[in-house]
Amino acid sequence: MRYLIILVGFLVLVSCADKGNETGEPSIKMTGDPTTDAIYNELMARILGSKISSVNNNSNNRPGQINSYRNGIARTHKALAACLLWDEKNLQVPYKFWNSSGSSDWSYSSFQALDNCDKHKLQKIYDCKCQLIDHDDVNVLEVPEDYRAAYDRSKST
Repeated sequence: MRYLIILVGFLVLVSCADKGNETGEPSIKMTGDPTTDAIYNELMARILGSKISSVNNNSNNRPGQINSYRNGIARTHKALAACLLWDEKNLQVPYKFWNSSGSSDWSYSSFQALDNCDKHKLQKIYDCKCQLIDHDDVNVLEVPEDYRAAYDRSKST
């Protein structure tokens, strides 16, 4: 009887796990806000298509590889931060660089991604803002109000 209870518990856990979509890609959770989701999708497409320029000693990645954030981080939790420039006049969000981090601790993964971003920004003296974009395949991007207003105005005309 004890083994049956353990087996049922295991099957419940396995059936509740998020297995992604039919293509094997992880399911991305959006905010439900069309403006934030559109900017997130555009940023992530550019960042995920970019090549890795530098790595730390604990990484399995190599410079020149395509960003492996979606499927390449083997840790339990992951986060992605980028140094963003919010250009309201041209409605663009270029980024100077990005940094991803993986950890077994949920909060540490986001802390480490932002901290590494800030340290790199200070080394290069970039005029951009380090922001968390994604945490465990969840859109956590925060769009500044002035950029949001300009973006929404452009879409309504």
